[in-house]
Amino acid sequence: MISHVLNLFRIENLSELEARYRLVEVDIPCMSGAADEDHVHETLSLLTKQIAYAERIPVALVRRDGAPFVAVPAAARLTRLEYDLTPEVATLKPRNEVSLARFRERGG
Repeated sequence: MISHVLNLFRIENLSELEARYRLVEVDIPCMSGAADEDHVHETLSLLTKQIAYAERIPVALVRRDGAPFVAVPAAARLTRLEYDLTPEVATLKPRNEVSLARFRERGG
């Protein structure tokens, strides 16, 4: 069963909001070669849930140049760099660069 959660409330100060984040490289053996895309997607989803739960931080899955990365708050210091996803083990490699997401409204 698929469910969706929507926010029906307007964010009044959207143009003032911003968030600093870091990208974390993800290395999972199932992603190499001609892997089943559904399996890769399920594995990455499981990984993001495990990181969020273990670290108690918001986590987002993003793609850069076709490669998957995990975005975490810039101030977060990951306590674990390996996650058992059975049968794979995911290895995380945090990057040092901090990026800024701005939520300014676009258009007129």
